[in-house]
Amino acid sequence: MAAAELCSAGFTAVTDIAGGYSTWRENGLPVNGR
Repeated sequence: MAAAELCSAGFTAVTDIAGGYSTWRENGLPVNGR
């Protein structure tokens, strides 16, 4: 759902992440921190 909204807002480099952001982090994939 979020990916569709981003595409509608004009973003082009958008993908849907199975399992969401928490799964992304749990698998050690890169994130930008503050």
